[in-house]
Amino acid sequence: MITPINDRRAFRRMAIESPLQIVFKGQTRQGICLDLSATGMSIEVTDSEFQVDDVIEVHLGNGTATAPPLSGEAKIIRVSAQGNKYILAVELTVLK
Repeated sequence: MITPINDRRAFRRMAIESPLQIVFKGQTRQGICLDLSATGMSIEVTDSEFQVDDVIEVHLGNGTATAPPLSGEAKIIRVSAQGNKYILAVELTVLK
């Protein structure tokens, strides 16, 4: 699914709902990448320790011959609670 045309974002987001690994404070955590754009992503996590302006490493996918994994650094720009889960809106700052 792609975001609606009336969305004012600079880049469209694609819904992917894929497992993702987050490295934060030297520890690896699991999350789900809900959607992805050229400059950011939304990540669902169960851990509430993340705060706005935290910098995390993200690792999405195992990679294939035609699609390498996405790895890089991201800055958290928004944290919102949804029931017993949290949605992190992150801006991709460095891609590796």
